[in-house]
Amino acid sequence: MVIFIPWEMRIKKIESHFGSGVASYFIFLRWLFGINIVLTIMTGAFIVIPELIAGQPFGSTASKTIPKEHVASAQDLDTVWSLGVRLRLGCALVLREG
Repeated sequence: MVIFIPWEMRIKKIESHFGSGVASYFIFLRWLFGINIVLTIMTGAFIVIPELIAGQPFGSTASKTIPKEHVASAQDLDTVWSLGVRLRLGCALVLREG
């Protein structure tokens, strides 16, 4: 059964050389990797694949259309980089108004 657990023998070898504290760190990393794989599969299964199969093409709905005044700068790094700031400020304004 040990052969079916990812990196189990390597972690045991690390544990024998460096102790259980170091092994716990790698076991935690393995757990995070597993959670990441599960979330990736769920995102693909419930968002990406249905959007590819049944989604409307870009520009066909209001939520998939870039306003004309923003088309020229939509792919600029500054636009993408400042999105987090805009989201935080927008959420703060919504919470303050609400």
